[in-house]
Amino acid sequence: MSRPFDKNGMAYETLIPQHAHSTKPIRCLTRSDDSGLWNFCKAWYLFIIHLIACIALIVGIIRLDNHQFEIGEAPTIFTTKYRLHQAQVTALVSLGLVLIRLIASSSSVLLAWRIVFILLEKRGITLGELARLTNFRVPILPGTQSRKSLLWSVWAATTIILLWPQGFAAPLASSSISWIPGTTVLPESKLTSVASFGDSADWPAIQYEDARMSAIMASVAMTAKDPTYAFHASPIPLRRHFNSSQTIPDGSRIDMTVPYFAVNLRWVDASSDGRSRSAGDSGHKDVNENTFGIRAAGAVGIIRDQKWDANVAMPDAAKIFRGKKFVGVHMGRFDFGDKLLDGSRANKNTKCPIVTDSFGKLPDVEQYQVGFGYGSKKLSTYDCYMFAEATITAGSFPAKACTVTTSAGNAELYATCSAERDDNAVEQHWLTDLALDFTSEVLKYTVLQIYTQPWINHNLDDYTSGLLTLGYHAAWSGLMKRLGNDSEPAVFRSASPIVLASVDNIRLYIWLAMHATLTVSAILVLVAQCLSNVNTIRDPTVAALTIDLTSIAHSGRADGLCNALSFSRRYRKLPSLRWAEKKKGQRVARSTTRPVGKSCLMKRLWEVLATDIIGINLVVTNYYIRPADRFDVSSPPDSNETLHYPYATNA
Repeated sequence: MSRPFDKNGMAYETLIPQHAHSTKPIRCLTRSDDSGLWNFCKAWYLFIIHLIACIALIVGIIRLDNHQFEIGEAPTIFTTKYRLHQAQVTALVSLGLVLIRLIASSSSVLLAWRIVFILLEKRGITLGELARLTNFRVPILPGTQSRKSLLWSVWAATTIILLWPQGFAAPLASSSISWIPGTTVLPESKLTSVASFGDSADWPAIQYEDARMSAIMASVAMTAKDPTYAFHASPIPLRRHFNSSQTIPDGSRIDMTVPYFAVNLRWVDASSDGRSRSAGDSGHKDVNENTFGIRAAGAVGIIRDQKWDANVAMPDAAKIFRGKKFVGVHMGRFDFGDKLLDGSRANKNTKCPIVTDSFGKLPDVEQYQVGFGYGSKKLSTYDCYMFAEATITAGSFPAKACTVTTSAGNAELYATCSAERDDNAVEQHWLTDLALDFTSEVLKYTVLQIYTQPWINHNLDDYTSGLLTLGYHAAWSGLMKRLGNDSEPAVFRSASPIVLASVDNIRLYIWLAMHATLTVSAILVLVAQCLSNVNTIRDPTVAALTIDLTSIAHSGRADGLCNALSFSRRYRKLPSLRWAEKKKGQRVARSTTRPVGKSCLMKRLWEVLATDIIGINLVVTNYYIRPADRFDVSSPPDSNETLHYPYATNA
């Protein structure tokens, strides 16, 4: 059958319809639709979309950095009314990765078939190479037949290897987001009630030792809860322990009345004040008549002129304390015979050291030494004390936005905050003087329980001020818990658990680089496409379906494909295939039947039979496939066998 050409050199053929009810012939035109900007965009748009999608996902993930997201079940999948949930962000990122992976997979299939078509023109390709390339993206080994074949083999291997990285990149993007737990404060304010004092407070209870010990033990327990907040002189640390009528989540912010304590220290010589002689006497520091003092290094106490009297100390009005107190600090002790810094041994004439391991060089003031003896009562040890004149302002303070913390295993809460020192903003309170009286005994048990020690701050001024602050806050809160008989309102804003997104940009850039290799591969194929005569494939499915396997199918005694479902090992021996140019006006028969005589059997065998076994008919403009090599067959066909030449229609 002849194949006419139109005026533009386009070939077409007339097909006879297979449906009995139709008599009108169908004209199938094969046109050149591979030129022009629009056709170029249609051929390469997937790669542009892939690159844009990758950049968009990178930008979107980077914008998540340091943003807060709620945890728990989201109200809807894509909500716009509330803050996004962590689960929604994870789902959106996963969706983006899946879509990009889908685009990349489609693009790699398209590139694989374009590589096949180019190789059919430039160097040839075997059926095994074709199957491995299109199915598994296995690179084609460089050929050694010629320099041209080697160059195109290297090109093909490079473009195929560049298709690999994008398939393994997804874990880098998904693992680039770390979720850091935290809390956020909701804007809505709520009311709660906390303890306070009203009429007929139970002040006489402090006359009883068990009531006093109850308040002291509660206060000591309070000092164990994150005491480091108090050891910073500026701004003024504030804390109150309390119980609330409402459930307040951990991390909430509350506005409430808290104890206020500000102190300035001036170190003085021990001989300058007679109260220094009472440094080791608990009766001038404690409110209970216990018989033991404390000799632990770092113990701090307020020394009174006389022993505490409950009847005198009972509050009669709310007050602000502005005045001075005499404070003693136990610096440590040394035994006779201990080796000193100068290499000598300590004895009864040795003075307290001016440099210690805990606080370094001490203020240049006179220390007070208290001697002790063991066993025979013979003097053998000195305790060393330093003294300071503490200028104190104490009372209560209307604190704002204090952070609420829940005590583990206890309904008790505590609120911590800080404020710039403003002694004029201090308010009067019933517990001011009483809390100062209880501070020393609270601190004695605090140090004994090792809730605080000099390791907490190695600056003597900051350590002493911090310990006094800690003791006053705890004593104030403990007395409020024991004696409070009324309530007052407090305003709080609840905290909500959230997670903070932390993005690893390096991983994202590596992920983008791995996907960019697909773009590089596409550019290499585009360059090769410009150097080739084959049209650009836009649909791999159509390209695969237009392959005519008739010429390589098993026929008679000739070797060939027997099963289209798989590619067996014996097909690997088939030679490579290449395009053969078909010039305009050339007539190629679909099939030619010619008797072959015995005399010319071997001569025709190499020209015809091999083509009959491995020829491929593929739709491509002005080209058809021919075998690139010859191969042997075990036996010739019969002399009357029909021989088929390869034929290709134009696309």
